[in-house]
Amino acid sequence: MDTVIRNNLKIFGEGSSDGGFYDNVDIYGNGNIINHLECNEFLCTGQCDVKGILKAKKASLYGKNLIRGTLEAEEIKIKGIVKIEGNLEVGEAKVKGIMDIGGDCNTENLTLAGSFTIGGMLNSEDVEISAYKPCSVQEIGGRDIKVKQTWVFYLMRLTNLVKSLDFTPCLSAEVIEGDNIYLEYTRARVVRGNNVTLGPGCEIELVEYNDNLNRDNGANVGTCRKI
Repeated sequence: MDTVIRNNLKIFGEGSSDGGFYDNVDIYGNGNIINHLECNEFLCTGQCDVKGILKAKKASLYGKNLIRGTLEAEEIKIKGIVKIEGNLEVGEAKVKGIMDIGGDCNTENLTLAGSFTIGGMLNSEDVEISAYKPCSVQEIGGRDIKVKQTWVFYLMRLTNLVKSLDFTPCLSAEVIEGDNIYLEYTRARVVRGNNVTLGPGCEIELVEYNDNLNRDNGANVGTCRKI
């Protein structure tokens, strides 16, 4: 961020803005940003529709938010529902809720309790996913990757006795690749890593590992290959 003095933008109730450059942007209620927006800190409590790129040093999204371009931030906190039609480029991301990304998700650290849909790739040094609804992504690449199903997910399956009889993955992916990988209730075509642990409910077509492979009795694996 530059050192130019910028004004603040505040929306209470319902309002709109042309976008532009600001210091702090605070939206309480229903905000409509009709162009690109860049700011130091972005806070939305309620609903917001950004019709362009959102770039912020720190972004806090509470409620229901729609970003029609790419979201770039050093730090982001999400509590609620967020849809990003472009990419998510962020240093540290903490998510409690539902995240829908049309493109790629590039982070240094991602901690998610909830669910996500990513149209492209998830690239992150550290990934920790506690799913209470199914998640899907094309590929995951990282250093430490941990995916587990929460008790909330289990209870939601039990609310429908017919569906509870079927296998429901908490994560579906084509490829998962990292140094240290721990997975539960995951369906993937390829899992590749140095140290791989497959917990209950995994369905993996091919596992390639360098050092260690641990498999739960409830994990279904097609082919294992030490590389």
